[in-house]
Amino acid sequence: MSSACTGRTSSARSCRSRRADHVWKHRYEAINNWERYFVENGFRIVKLFLNLSKEEQRVRSLRRIDLPEHNWKFSAHDVQEPRSRDDYQEVFRRC
Repeated sequence: MSSACTGRTSSARSCRSRRADHVWKHRYEAINNWERYFVENGFRIVKLFLNLSKEEQRVRSLRRIDLPEHNWKFSAHDVQEPRSRDDYQEVFRRC
């Protein structure tokens, strides 16, 4: 992490924001490299975005908990990811 995030004058929020920017930049770079590898080896990349309403996402998450045959699909991300939904939607709009 840069020394700018260790000084007293920088806020915790701005440091978190810079770290988050770094994480996203690194993730996009890794994804692009991975996709480039497949394309260079003759694979076609098709990207889909499943756009579900907040209500449908909630119903699906509850179903994973309520129905024993769907329990295997449940993970901690089912609780955490909805918090990032608006961020994902914004990125999708920009694309």
